Amino acid sequence: MRLLLLSLLVLGSCSSDEAPAADQARYERLSLRPERARPRPAAKVVRAFTPTLEGSGWTVESETKRIVTHGSALALHLRGTEPRQVKVDADIAMSAFNRVRLHAIFGGRLELELRLVRSGQVAWRQSQNVNAGLGPQALNFDLPWSFERSGRLDHIELGVRGGGPFDLLAFELLASPIAEWLPLPEDGPDMVSIENESRRGVGLVPTCPLVGEVEVTEATERLGFAIGKPPRLETGVKGVQVLVTVGEGAGSLVQQVRVPDKQQWLHTTLSLAPFVGRSVPVRFEIQGAKGVPTACALANVELMRPGAPAPSIVLISSDTHRADHLGIAPGDVEVDTPELDELATRGVLFEDAWSTTNVTSPSHVALMTGVHPRDSRVIANTGHLAEEAPTLAEAFADEGWTTLGVVSVRHLGPRGIGLGQGFDRMRDPPGEPWDAVNAVDFLLHYVEETSGSPTFAWLHLFDAHDPYAPPEDYDRRYYPKGKNPYDTSLPEPGWQVGSYPLHLTPVRDTAFPAAQYRAEVAYLDEQLGRVFRHGRLKDGWFAFTSDHGEILETQGSWYNHGELFPATLHVPLILAGPEVPIGERCEAMVRQADLGRTLLDVAGLGGVEFPGTNLLAEISKSKDDGGPRFALSAGGFSAAVTDGRWFLVLTLKEHSSMLPRARASHEVELYDLAADPECQQPVDDAARTRALRSQLIAWLEDASEESFAGHKPISAEELASLAALGYAGDMPEIGARRWIDPDCACEHCVPWR
Repeated sequence: MRLLLLSLLVLGSCSSDEAPAADQARYERLSLRPERARPRPAAKVVRAFTPTLEGSGWTVESETKRIVTHGSALALHLRGTEPRQVKVDADIAMSAFNRVRLHAIFGGRLELELRLVRSGQVAWRQSQNVNAGLGPQALNFDLPWSFERSGRLDHIELGVRGGGPFDLLAFELLASPIAEWLPLPEDGPDMVSIENESRRGVGLVPTCPLVGEVEVTEATERLGFAIGKPPRLETGVKGVQVLVTVGEGAGSLVQQVRVPDKQQWLHTTLSLAPFVGRSVPVRFEIQGAKGVPTACALANVELMRPGAPAPSIVLISSDTHRADHLGIAPGDVEVDTPELDELATRGVLFEDAWSTTNVTSPSHVALMTGVHPRDSRVIANTGHLAEEAPTLAEAFADEGWTTLGVVSVRHLGPRGIGLGQGFDRMRDPPGEPWDAVNAVDFLLHYVEETSGSPTFAWLHLFDAHDPYAPPEDYDRRYYPKGKNPYDTSLPEPGWQVGSYPLHLTPVRDTAFPAAQYRAEVAYLDEQLGRVFRHGRLKDGWFAFTSDHGEILETQGSWYNHGELFPATLHVPLILAGPEVPIGERCEAMVRQADLGRTLLDVAGLGGVEFPGTNLLAEISKSKDDGGPRFALSAGGFSAAVTDGRWFLVLTLKEHSSMLPRARASHEVELYDLAADPECQQPVDDAARTRALRSQLIAWLEDASEESFAGHKPISAEELASLAALGYAGDMPEIGARRWIDPDCACEHCVPWR
């Protein structure tokens, strides 16, 4: 959801109609508007190609192909498991278009590769991966502005791989104005990504200078902004300038700022001392070579005044971090986490917090929206959060807080699941995941930039995720010295293929990966000490949790989080900060997804609408209070309910999920957590199974009719990045309208009816 910037926000203890105290920091986001009215930029269709009954100009290679109708339109229907290809003759100047739009209906998970052939050679190609969707979808393939557009197009080729049917409605060649390739000022700012940094900004083009107004109250105030040029807007033209004008007439301040030629953001500040006591106009204009498309992004336009430290909240999510892997946690796990332990002693440790699911992106969507995956229907790392979904970052931003995000895997950033919504600045890695030192460095750099503003920051760490490869100082810290875990004289573990990560195949000592996992946790704990002691943050609020846990060994499944078990749902949760009870341990059953509501409340924003309940209200409750809790697995394959000591899993779709035994559709398993916390042996209790199963199905049936799941193609590069993390098959369809038929008459359902 695009954030509508507030034209004037005075932050701190004074009200918005009072001047801030002289020693108080001041921060405002400035809203910008086009200097003059202009037609809304829109792409023009240069040529359209639609299938015909005769098929003239179309060459199709497919096992099954035929012309079908969708309403009044004809479509080319392709079906089969082998690669399919469509070629369309298209004699047109390459300079006439810069975007190819594909209109189609996708009936499954498909990989599409679009190729433009010029002079008999492939001049350009781009791949996108798509999921099945409801009704026709429009897919854009954008040629970068630097693409050589000489000559004429021979034909368009489309390669299709993957199962499921595919109905092609049309190809369109479009001429898209450069202004359409960036967020329009009329719509408000949106995230713009340059390399691995995204900022909230708008497009600046020569035909449309942007203007705003700023009221200057103190000589120390400065105007800050960032400019940059996304890769696809690269034209090869150097020396492009942005002319910044503050004030009017002879007393105005004019400065030229060069748009970086490299792919990076340039952050600049200008002193506003000459304008104290005045409300003055601000104007941004881009200047480039005539006749060459020129544009840049203008982001984070802010008024800043240094002063007394403003409040801060830091939300830390440690990926794949088991609840028992804290030194202070109940149990006897050998792991050193002095920084997190100290944080817990000055706040609240929630000993029985559970996640909503067992996979990274859907869990973080629940954390950042307060909405369960059952209702958001974002159920895979390749899913996408719709712009309409309200997020925790947006809630803070709308109240005038600066919002910062640093995530250690790309698929959690703006270029992935879409969790950049509401953040002013966000960083994600360009390729391999970052380790904790990199992520913490970036966060602290951002924090220094925003010392004058109330700040909500999200830090995501990936160190505890497989593969467990701690840095040299921590490598084998918890493994016996001199012992070789790969010693071929040791007996083979007897792991079943499919129930463990394949890279562990050479390991003979099954205790070794668990030891390395603990070393990763100890390492990230050390890095978090820099965050907890940072001068800007140390007196603020900290929340520490995880998206899900990890199976170290459950039912013959090793070192993964492929199914719903206590090991994958039980997560650490610590909250500390001003007015948070000190040294408390909460034994009640709580839900990690309630953390967003809690953070807004402790920040004094209790009146802000956001789902969930305040976790601090749970402190006085007993161990068995707080249930039931429900979970939905990655891909929607399973659902689970926990009520007191009882844990029931219902298989929604047949799957194996790295388990030695495949689960059949609608199979049900009941476990007694008090007697069997690792869920090794199902309990035969028909009455309790029937009651919990009915409760779980009723919960599934009560799912919201609305959905936060959006349609977004994923590039081949992004899919390869996910595959490298072990998510190669993690691209299911968007969550079903109905999770299960309560009247199903299959062999696994009939006994419980």
